Amino acid sequence: MSHLLKAYVHAILERIEVEDSPEPKKGGTHTFHGNKWPASKIGVPGPRFDDDAPVSKDDLDDAEAWLNEFEPDRIIAYSRGAAVLHKLVSERDVELPEITYVAPAAKRDQWGTKGISAPSVSGRAIASSGDGAVSVKQVCKISDEAGVPMYIVPGKFSGEDRRKESLKNHIRVLKHKDEKSPGKQIDVGACLSSDLPDWGTGIASDEDLEKQIEISKELTKEWKELFR
Repeated sequence: MSHLLKAYVHAILERIEVEDSPEPKKGGTHTFHGNKWPASKIGVPGPRFDDDAPVSKDDLDDAEAWLNEFEPDRIIAYSRGAAVLHKLVSERDVELPEITYVAPAAKRDQWGTKGISAPSVSGRAIASSGDGAVSVKQVCKISDEAGVPMYIVPGKFSGEDRRKESLKNHIRVLKHKDEKSPGKQIDVGACLSSDLPDWGTGIASDEDLEKQIEISKELTKEWKELFR
C-alpha cells in the first residue's frame, strides 16, 4: 500500500466515532484488535499489538500473557487480531475461549499467517458484503477451518466514493460483534464453491467489490432486500 493510500486510510479511521475501553477484569469479553484499531476503539479490553507489520514474537507474548492473566470468556478477533490468534495457537500451547471473528484478516498476505489454519473453536464469524479490506471469501475459509457458523451483514454506501465507503464498512461491521445471529447465516460450503473474489491484500477494486456484493446477495436470497 502506498504512503498516500496509507495516509488516506488513516484519515478515514480517525474520523469514525469510537468507544472507550473499560478496565480489564478476569472473564467477560476481550479483544485481539485490528491494525491501527486498538481495543479502546472496540470498546472492550485487550492487549496492544504491533501495527503495519507481520505478526511478531512480541505480539504472541502479549497475547499469551493476556490470556493467562485475564482468562476471557470470549475473544473478539477483529481484522489483524485474527492473524495474531492463529499464529499464537499454531506455535504455543494455549487454551482458547469462545471466538467471535469479525472481518478476520488472518488470510491477508501481509500478516504472515496466510497458510496457517484456524483452530477449531466455538463461536461465529462475521463478514460485511461491502468490506473492501477483508474479502468475504477469506472469512468463508476461516469459518470452514474453525468449524463455526458464518454470517454476512450488508455494507453501507452513502457516497459516490465506493472504495472509501468499503473501508468504513470494514469498521462498521464491528457494531455486530455482540449479536448471536448477526445479519444472515450462509452456507459455508456454498460460499467456498462460489466465485466470490479474493484479492489477497490491499483494497478491493471496484470490480471485485461489486462482484462480492452481488454474489453475497445470491448467498443470502431470502435477505435480499437489505442488500439493495
